[in-house]
Amino acid sequence: MSKFYKPITYGGKEAAEFLKLHLGFLHDGRPAPESAQTSVDVEFDAVEDTIVGCRRHNQDNYGRVLAYLHVGGKTFGENLSLAIVRAGFSPYHVKYGRSRLYHADFLEAERTAMAEDRGVWGLANAVEGFFYPGDYTRDYSRLLPWWWMREEIVQDFRRWEAEGVARHVFVPRVHKDQLIAAANDRKSITVFVDLQPKNPYVDLGIMRDVEYIAAGQTKVGTVIYAGTKAHPFNLWIDNARSSEAAKIKTLIERRYSRTGRNYAYVHGKAFTYHKKGIPQIQVDFADQITDTPNKDPLKLHHSGEAYHLAAASVKVKRVAA
Repeated sequence: MSKFYKPITYGGKEAAEFLKLHLGFLHDGRPAPESAQTSVDVEFDAVEDTIVGCRRHNQDNYGRVLAYLHVGGKTFGENLSLAIVRAGFSPYHVKYGRSRLYHADFLEAERTAMAEDRGVWGLANAVEGFFYPGDYTRDYSRLLPWWWMREEIVQDFRRWEAEGVARHVFVPRVHKDQLIAAANDRKSITVFVDLQPKNPYVDLGIMRDVEYIAAGQTKVGTVIYAGTKAHPFNLWIDNARSSEAAKIKTLIERRYSRTGRNYAYVHGKAFTYHKKGIPQIQVDFADQITDTPNKDPLKLHHSGEAYHLAAASVKVKRVAA
């Protein structure tokens, strides 16, 4: 979510100090003396053939590069992300999908931290000065079930990509240039969007009605913010007062907004919002917003069946641990 939904907590401040210590920085953020500094290896979760490709496929919603840092080197060093979870300074963050490389390791690190009452899992160890549990840590009893629901949807998307039925789907965070080109050519496309709240000052955190002039008349449309700050992408409803617009908004509110599914596949013709050059899809019907990349369930079923039959044909020798 955006900055509006993320409070600064005492636990977060402790995590920042933990990072500084492990990366060789002083408490005020200045680099430590050369003798105390350390080297790191960088590893990407999604590997591409080029550095540019790795950066594009490993970004967060603000355009920041995401990577694993191995303090002291990958071979004999420490995976800093795992160390943070193991120390209890963060839960395993699956909100945008599980780790492709270290999923089992993160599960065990979080389990250990919970069992040992470390960090955010043990309020008895919290710093002095807070008055309510919410001052020390976020409400993970509420957040974790929502994160894992989102993780399952992302995992479905990755599986459908591997099976071949979602390879035509664009993701705003990854395919920014392709979306702009498709909008300029006004092509019909499918986009995998995240409709979680982004701004508390607009309806449902993602949409608002706007007036515009068409054929000399003032009309009202609805813009739905379906991209990110670094990768803007919108859905557009041309007539905010129509019965179909009401259906679209009701569907989003009941199924995709707030702590709902959030993720949706939107199918439609792309075009460009001329004032800001933002790619958009015009949504005229609620049926354009779906839970799957293809409206034909048989196609999804058969592609998955073929994929798993091929995977099952690979012989695996099982041995005792």
